Amino acid sequence: MYGQPRNTLPKKERLCGKTGISLLLAKGRYGNVPGLKYCCLSDNGQTVNSNLFFADSPFHVARTGYLYLTRSTDGGASWSAPQLLNLKTNQEMVCLVGPGRGIVTYKGDQPCIVFPIYSYNGSNDSQRTGFIYSDDEGATWNRVDSTVSWSSESAVVELWDSTLRFFYRNGSSQLKYVDYTWDGGWDTPQTTGIATNSNTQISAISLLKTVDDQQVILVSCPAGPSGGSNQSGASYRTNGKIFLFTVDENTGAMTKKGELSVPSVHSDNSFMYSCMTALIDHEGNETGDISILYEDQESNWGNGCYQMSYKTLHVDVGVCRQG
Repeated sequence: MYGQPRNTLPKKERLCGKTGISLLLAKGRYGNVPGLKYCCLSDNGQTVNSNLFFADSPFHVARTGYLYLTRSTDGGASWSAPQLLNLKTNQEMVCLVGPGRGIVTYKGDQPCIVFPIYSYNGSNDSQRTGFIYSDDEGATWNRVDSTVSWSSESAVVELWDSTLRFFYRNGSSQLKYVDYTWDGGWDTPQTTGIATNSNTQISAISLLKTVDDQQVILVSCPAGPSGGSNQSGASYRTNGKIFLFTVDENTGAMTKKGELSVPSVHSDNSFMYSCMTALIDHEGNETGDISILYEDQESNWGNGCYQMSYKTLHVDVGVCRQG
């Protein structure tokens, strides 16, 4: 991939959806991921158990952007050989994934897997958020690009009316989103008025539980310094927050109902990339607990090691929606 890699392992986004299949979408350069090996030909004509994206492979791929997909049908215990997705265009420098998670929705009557992606052509303003989707359980993939300038990594949730809402990395120092519908395409970008460090990755999930019979969306990101920030450096990615919004079912407008601070691990309150999920019990009901995996420390910015933390937080949002 272009630029300095975050570390030697490919980025991973895991999706456990309605199809019963777990999917792992990765972008990467070199690294060793257990279970993702397959045979390739070595220099002396002998086959070896390796992978073109491994640092110790006898052959290496060209250093550009790649997307590959692997799947599990046993809850992640084992994974299939990677399937390369040929979705990058010749007109763009690189096509990258939106780190975090995807969703399973419906496109018409067909189950549809959606993963956020974005295009990058050498500058912040050149970035365009978008997504890829498959309505045949991952056999084939289609790509949808937006025209929103300075829109990068994004996190997608589905509204009750099937609108796809993408919260995206941007340069405004505020939390922003843009909606997409299958029949109408992209809507106008919206600003929430919430000050954040906007130049970083975001995580967003929709809950089954409601507040005042309205849909609830949680968004995690660094609030940054007071007043927000559009800087990407680690010193600006601080003060992790989980914002709770309700969504007006008729207009789609969001109202902030509360926020939760993610407990700091270090004195500088570092909080960078994150990924949330709502925990469920054995009957499939949400427990009210949110698990969040996030970067809380880095060394050698852009090309070093990132420390990860995992926490479970309780969010009391209301009653379960019926039906």
